[in-house]
Amino acid sequence: MHEASVEVRLDTQVITVRNRFKCMGSLIQGDGEINDDVTHRIGVAWMKVMVRPTLLEVKCWPVKNSQIQKVQVIEMRMLR
Repeated sequence: MHEASVEVRLDTQVITVRNRFKCMGSLIQGDGEINDDVTHRIGVAWMKVMVRPTLLEVKCWPVKNSQIQKVQVIEMRMLR
């Protein structure tokens, strides 16, 4: 199904349609998945001192088993 092309404006500024955007530290994907957010948080966690809070600071993720495993693997690598 193809969505109709609609131009959204805020006063005179045209708001462009995005497939993903960042909101309060999370990457929101238009398809409802969280793969990009998981990958982003893993990258950010490598740069932080407080790894676990940085990686797991989300309130609610609709996680899949593969994403849980990905987070567990990176957590074990960081602990080493």
